[in-house]
Amino acid sequence: SNHRTGWLAATAFFTTLAISTFPSSRLPRALAPLAGLTTLGTLLILLDRKDFYSSIISQANRLSLWSTAIQETINYHPIFGSGFGSFREIIGIHSYQGYSRAYNHPHNIYVELFFSTGLAGVAATVWFLAQLIKATQHAR
Repeated sequence: SNHRTGWLAATAFFTTLAISTFPSSRLPRALAPLAGLTTLGTLLILLDRKDFYSSIISQANRLSLWSTAIQETINYHPIFGSGFGSFREIIGIHSYQGYSRAYNHPHNIYVELFFSTGLAGVAATVWFLAQLIKATQHAR
């Protein structure tokens, strides 16, 4: 499955939740070996998979793609960004270690926001979120 990391994260989350919820009971002591075995088993499965190594390359490729998108925005469109839907036209085909591919978006919501809207859009988003937090605090 392509969601092994998600299962690993879910296992770690629920184990941590159980341990923190019942700190004085015997449940955390009983769950600790199970959590350790589950984590070890998941890691062994990950390391045995051929696509695990390609996912490492994929992550490095994404970091390179994000760097390219951020540099493009800083160099040419820092204030208002490049506009929504312009990623493929502006970045074009991205190459990393001899592998080239066309991307429609940068696969990162924060990079997408900065690339599409620039500093003005990021500032407006931060302001909106701050107002939303302030409004929910006053509602209590």
